[in-house]
Amino acid sequence: MKGLPYSRRRGSQILQPVTKIIRSFRESFAVTDGAPGYGTTPIAGLPQSNVLVLGLAMYLKLTKSGAGILDTFDGDYSLGTIPNANNALAGAEIDLLASTAFAAAAVGGVTGVMRSASASSLVGTIFDNTDGSLEVNLNLLVDDASISAGATMLAEGTLYMAYITLGDD
Repeated sequence: MKGLPYSRRRGSQILQPVTKIIRSFRESFAVTDGAPGYGTTPIAGLPQSNVLVLGLAMYLKLTKSGAGILDTFDGDYSLGTIPNANNALAGAEIDLLASTAFAAAAVGGVTGVMRSASASSLVGTIFDNTDGSLEVNLNLLVDDASISAGATMLAEGTLYMAYITLGDD
């Protein structure tokens, strides 16, 4: 592809009319025992700007590591602009993708690939990232009956997201 369309894609994200990202991720992170267990990992960044997220979809597979989590673990996950710091998913921990229950419990310590998409309530939300501090965080809860000690989780998947930047300070 040549010319103007190619050059527009290569420019600064803040000048793009609509930016679409496809981000594959493979992140290992700690899961803290609690009631329920919880953990978080960043999977993508957001540009420094006022960001209007048009929508997102994600495919996710989780694999447990360690004896502290059952091989048949179950739970919930979300995407938020801040990391999960406790054993609940609320506020900015769920502002990109609402808390979503696993499609099915894990088998042999591995979930199937789970698909999720943003809700229509996300449309029109402008995130103030003019200080550059916001990111896309995968936030996880592991059901209390599935966890007895801290462990490690591997998150693998792909995030598809479309957004518009609306200026910076």
